Formats: sequence, structure tokens, C-alpha cells
Amino acid sequence: MTEARGMAAASPTARRRRLGMEMRRLRKDAGMTLSQVAESAECDASWLSRVENGRRSIKPRDLRLLLQIYGASNEEAEALVTLSRESKLKGWWQTFEQGAIPPWFERYVGLENEAASVFGYDNQLVTGLLQTEEYSKGVLLAARPEVPPERIEEQVQARLERQKLLTREIPLRLWAILDEAVLHRPVGGRQAFGKQLEHILELSELREVTVQVLPFAEGGHASLGTSFAILSFPEQSDPDVVYIEDLTSSQHLESAEDVARYNLVFDHLQSSALSDVKSKDFIARVMRDFA
Repeated sequence: MTEARGMAAASPTARRRRLGMEMRRLRKDAGMTLSQVAESAECDASWLSRVENGRRSIKPRDLRLLLQIYGASNEEAEALVTLSRESKLKGWWQTFEQGAIPPWFERYVGLENEAASVFGYDNQLVTGLLQTEEYSKGVLLAARPEVPPERIEEQVQARLERQKLLTREIPLRLWAILDEAVLHRPVGGRQAFGKQLEHILELSELREVTVQVLPFAEGGHASLGTSFAILSFPEQSDPDVVYIEDLTSSQHLESAEDVARYNLVFDHLQSSALSDVKSKDFIARVMRDFA
């Protein structure tokens, strides 16, 4: 997968991740284990691990102590303290009512907010960034019929807010590969689904949006049964993240081996799918069945 990277909006989630990676690098450069640092700093090793993994924030006072233990320069220390403060700012997704964005999904939203590109494959549903309001509502109602309508509406609005990434000053680069099965499942009803297909075609005209269809005729492929997204970031020091989710949880794969594997899979899917032009024609033909 080779695409130019662009600038993106600052995200406290991405800042926390970058700070954690820098803290891990400095610790390893100092030749210390988590246990050794925990003993020197009189802190818990599991807490320190979560800081390095970008899962926990850290107070400037505690950060300065660790940096002193690692022998960081004054310049490095000030840059990381600034990064620490930025990591505590609130993201737009934290302004919604609790539950509008599931806790296990918040990290993805934070990373997506700073990503330069998202390359994904979806085998059952239209990817969230391309969903209409009615389609989103249909998805959420089907998944959680017990949730009150007002809570569903909050979740829909949060999803629509994410879509502003596609039209910001420097837009997110989105490359979405949709399995043909996605185009035959009328979530939200036939009329609403027809409008959803029309919406996909409209968004695919944006310069930074590419939509491909992986047809049934291709048979088996490299990602049967697994939807995923690969996020890339404007800072070269921020490695790609692979995101996978199920009904109640998610995974963020960050090892170089995992990321390389999914990039290879995405390349295979790109090659197997219809071209963007043929995909638009395909979607338009299917859309006529829902007119």
C-alpha cells in the first residue's frame, strides 16, 4: 500500500500513543526493563506498561522523573512534557453523552481523527465513514434493539461527526473496499438502502475517496471473514495501526509483522477488486434494484 501522507487534525489519543513510543525508546536506550524502572521510580510496572502502550496519560511531574532516570536531554524532556500536556486535551468525541461512542471504540476514533489515511476492507456493512444517517440508524438498531431511541440518535450523530474528516481542509484519504455482499443487504429498508448506495457514489467522486467492490465472482480471497482498517499518520515516526473489531471489543495491531501482513492482504484485495470506475458502474446497477 503506497499513498502520499497528508496533514491531519491533532488528536490527544495520537499524542498519547506517540509519547508512549518515545518513552519506550528512551527506556530501552537506557538498557532498563519495566521492572527496573518501576523500582527506581517507585511506581507500578503495569501502569508504566500502559503509559508506553498509549493507554494511560502521565503527569508532567512523573514524566520528568522517568526522563531523569533515562538520562534524557533537556530538549527531549521539554518536547515530551509538551506532548504529555497535549495528550490530556479533550477530543470532540468526548463531548458526546457517555455511551454515544463505546469505550472500546474511543481509541480508534481518536487515532482516526489524526490519521492521514484509512485503507479498509468491509465484508458485511458499509464502512462507517460512508454511511448515511438512516443506514447508520438501521445498523445500530439491528445490533442493539434494547437501546433507547434517544441513545441510538446520539450514536448516529457521533458517527456523522466522524465523516467530517472527508471534507476538512486537508481531507482524510479513504480507500474502501466493499465486498459485494455489502451491496445486497438492505439495512434500514430498501428505500433507505437505495439512498445509501447513491451516497456511496456521491462520496466516491471526492478526490481523496476511492471505493472498490470485491465481486462474488472472485471467489476466495485473502481476507475471508475478516474486516479491517489500516490507519497511517502524517508523522513518519508514528507507525501504522491495524484495527479489527467484533460486537463488543476491538484490537489495535501495531507490530511491524502484523502491519506488513495486513498491508499485503490489502494489496491483494485491491488487485482482486473491480477498478474504481467499474465499481461505480457496479454500484449504480445494484442501486436500480432499490429504486
